[in-house]
Amino acid sequence: MKILMISPDLNYPPIYGGRIRRYNLLKYLSKNNNITLLSFIKTKEDLRNIEGIKEYCNAVETVLISSNSVKDRLISKFRKAFLYRFFFYPEIVLSFYSKKMKKKIKELLSKSHYDLVLIEYWYMGQYVDSCKKFITVLDEVDVEFLRWQQLVEIEKDIAKRRYALSLYRRVKRYELKVVKKFDSILAVTSKDKDILIKYNRDLNISVIPPCVDTSYFKPATVQNNSKSLVFVGSMSAIFNSDAMLYFCREILPLILKKIPEVHLYIVGLNPPQEIINLADKNVTITGTVDDIRPYVYKASVFVAPLRFGSGIKGKVLEAMALGRPVVTTSIGAQGLSVVSGKHLIIEDDHQKFAAKTIELLSNDDLRQKLIKNGLKLVNEKYTWDMIIPELNKILHELVVNKKERKNDKAKRN
Repeated sequence: MKILMISPDLNYPPIYGGRIRRYNLLKYLSKNNNITLLSFIKTKEDLRNIEGIKEYCNAVETVLISSNSVKDRLISKFRKAFLYRFFFYPEIVLSFYSKKMKKKIKELLSKSHYDLVLIEYWYMGQYVDSCKKFITVLDEVDVEFLRWQQLVEIEKDIAKRRYALSLYRRVKRYELKVVKKFDSILAVTSKDKDILIKYNRDLNISVIPPCVDTSYFKPATVQNNSKSLVFVGSMSAIFNSDAMLYFCREILPLILKKIPEVHLYIVGLNPPQEIINLADKNVTITGTVDDIRPYVYKASVFVAPLRFGSGIKGKVLEAMALGRPVVTTSIGAQGLSVVSGKHLIIEDDHQKFAAKTIELLSNDDLRQKLIKNGLKLVNEKYTWDMIIPELNKILHELVVNKKERKNDKAKRN
């Protein structure tokens, strides 16, 4: 098939969850399809990232998301403020609005025949109206409004809770409005699918979970018995920074009472100041790294104390693929076909989370059991080589069905 893929960035380097998914979709779909990638770039320097994806693309087209013109920036600023205040638009939707992008989409679709258009992320769904007469597929990734609903439920700070409530209402209103414009939706879990169907039974939704590139994420050959913990995740994502603040304030002190030498590595780009302030003799904040594997390998246990979020957390699958036992919450394990105590450990109570982490650090037999079962699960259910054929089938059926409808209409005429 000939696919136009529209993305918020160039999908490279694949250093955090959403971009890792987009990069692998591009990489593996390109094996059987011709893909043109259309993407935003923030600066001309971003063009160098094309080098990392060009082998997977028939062509790469870009649109500069910001303007150098003072007049254009002022107009954009007032437009965003107006739509945010009076039309209840989510800020991220306004941040990714571009007349140039609309024009580029129409230009590409008019010059060349595409079998379908694949749009990445709900907030990029604003460009679906520029793709009329073409089959449109939205890779929803996560049900975003669910994330903010969960934050409202757990946040104790009144100001932060009000902010989360405002985001929840804005995102839910927009997200449910935009998904119904697509011919097909890709969700990452059955739960996400059920939530969307609850609001609109006419949606055509397929479940395509995040997977692992097991040729890249391989278990370490050397057994690790250190007293080190690791967490991986973009610190720009509020659910990741919240998880580390919660862990360092509520869980880590309990672990240190039993194992004073334990060390935590927090690995992820763009840590805010409140995360940077966590650094001490027992906590290392790495910031952005080119390769997470050395940090995961040096730790004995991977911790993912997530308190809110939707979809499947790719970090948990990657940790298991790298041969590391995982302690997480029900949020961190949601959507995965896992059994606590067999593939990983699931604990939502901070005291039990600490106790299980201590046990794992001290019990090599339990660590090896989880490592063995975790690796087996990833290789059996969560590799891109396994899931891409199913995605190809879904996309192909959309194209075939459209052609059949077109032929039936021609016959009737």
